Amino acid sequence: MTTVPTSVPVILTVVGLGFLIYGFFVAFRFRETLGTGRLAEAWDKLLGLIALFIFGYIAYLAQLISGDPLVDPELITAGIFAAGAIFVATVARLNYQVFSAVGGDGDGE
Repeated sequence: MTTVPTSVPVILTVVGLGFLIYGFFVAFRFRETLGTGRLAEAWDKLLGLIALFIFGYIAYLAQLISGDPLVDPELITAGIFAAGAIFVATVARLNYQVFSAVGGDGDGE
């Protein structure tokens, strides 16, 4: 097995973290336009999940940089994977709710 230079995972993690932070602020701006209600509550959950992702990326990055495992890297990875699965399910449900609310009939038009 070929060893990957430490700089590659650090760079990829920093890039991913940058996109997550950008996405958080875009989602936050959108959430502000919703006021209150079920849709706003769903977006609050998405913002919470994005924040968890950001925390996971920062924890993973800290371990990469320090070289000293503060927490088992497999635990961090598993946590990020689990949050990703919850995020995908939440986004799918949110899209379904929005589609239903606007009277979508499934024909794509």
